[in-house]
Amino acid sequence: MREIEKVIVAQPSAYLNDPHIWVDSRAVLCIRFSMFEPLVKYDKHNQFVPGLAVSWKVEKDARTWTFNLRKNVKFHDGSLFTAQDAAASIRRAVSPEMPGEYGTAALLAGYLEKAEIEILDPYTLKIITPDPMADLLDLLVYIMILPSHALDQVTPTVPGTGPYRLLEANPEDIHLTRFEDYWAGPAEVKEVVYTAIHEEEDRVKAFLRHEVDVITYVSPERATGLQLDPQTFFWNRATTVCVIMMFNAIQGACTDVRVRQALNYAINMDEVIEKVMKGHAVRLNGPLTYDHIGCDPDLAPYPYDPVHARELLKAAGYSNGLTLTLDRPTILPDESAELAAMLRKYWGAVGVTLEERIHEDRKQYSLTVRSREIGDLCVFDSSPMSTYRVLREKLHSNFAGPWWEGYDSPVVNALMEKAWGTIDFTERVGLYRQAYRQIQHDAPWLFFYNPTELLVVNKSIVETLPDWSIGIDGLVVFGQG
Repeated sequence: MREIEKVIVAQPSAYLNDPHIWVDSRAVLCIRFSMFEPLVKYDKHNQFVPGLAVSWKVEKDARTWTFNLRKNVKFHDGSLFTAQDAAASIRRAVSPEMPGEYGTAALLAGYLEKAEIEILDPYTLKIITPDPMADLLDLLVYIMILPSHALDQVTPTVPGTGPYRLLEANPEDIHLTRFEDYWAGPAEVKEVVYTAIHEEEDRVKAFLRHEVDVITYVSPERATGLQLDPQTFFWNRATTVCVIMMFNAIQGACTDVRVRQALNYAINMDEVIEKVMKGHAVRLNGPLTYDHIGCDPDLAPYPYDPVHARELLKAAGYSNGLTLTLDRPTILPDESAELAAMLRKYWGAVGVTLEERIHEDRKQYSLTVRSREIGDLCVFDSSPMSTYRVLREKLHSNFAGPWWEGYDSPVVNALMEKAWGTIDFTERVGLYRQAYRQIQHDAPWLFFYNPTELLVVNKSIVETLPDWSIGIDGLVVFGQG
């Protein structure tokens, strides 16, 4: 086996927290997936592959799931993994008391709090969901399995089963060492350090000084100097993030589909991407990226058509103009100010005046959006890799999830619910695609773009580990193939 002594990964942040607290930050998830494992995992093609479960099946009711678990797996403290650990971990993760970051507290409880979790034998687990849930794996992929004996008082240093165990945790870096008893065999990299370098420019400089081996969250325009370094390898990839603006469909002018469509038609999105993102983004044609199942790649995005936008506004009763209030944070997305400026430019040309309410506290802003206290629209980013989660949490009116802002389509609801009960993958994708087309037509969001970014790696790592690459979910994790 070819080995590497140490790899230092520079990220905007590096810290440990409770492995069951729901987070979307890839900087946190990279560390989490190095130390802990779920029952199933994503492979590099967005397909589910075995994790701590070696196989699974779902009955025709799309509610009853049986998981055959991996045997002879050790936690970092030497205890053996069994179905008791899996059951206890899932029950804890879906508890309504489980906190979360940026308004995601008790997120899983809305899906699985009432699920029946049965231990059939030490290595067989059954989960019966309260409603049809053909996409259950979308949720399980982020539920880390912890030893049941440690669940009374979970700390960030609780043992996992992952390829790395904790060596040392500091305020700005996490030192991991490979777990020699890892069930898949010891990882090729002996030690991995995730270190926090907050500013992108400083991460680039650290790489050029050969102080770190991998840097994440690098925009292509920052990478000019790196291209001259012969030891640099680039992964240029679209992220899982959709930068959007969600319309208030509960009250106000944006309850009218003609207004929402007009606001999409009124923007030259290609110019927005060029000026705001310097061309480093993929235009959205709907609520999902092209990597999400159910996205229709053949569906044309809204064209730039200010004449038609004016016609729609006139038909909606706004021939003399319209004033809208935009809520936006200062970060996540960081370019919200530039986006607002572009809206003022384009919407002003069709008679729409934009007023802004700026929110400095990003966590509080998430709660404002979750409590539906926005004006006419709000800047947001949608990051789940799961089509099921995006549509259910943001667009299904009966579920009225945490990020739902009033969009109500019986057609879309019915298509989603049929998809949730369809275990045939191809059929389910087809149903999601039908819902996708209807959602695009109804324009509950302003569809912006999917940002691209660079993962920059010391070329020697790629040459030593030719099979290693970044996952489709953007996680930099060694030792998991």
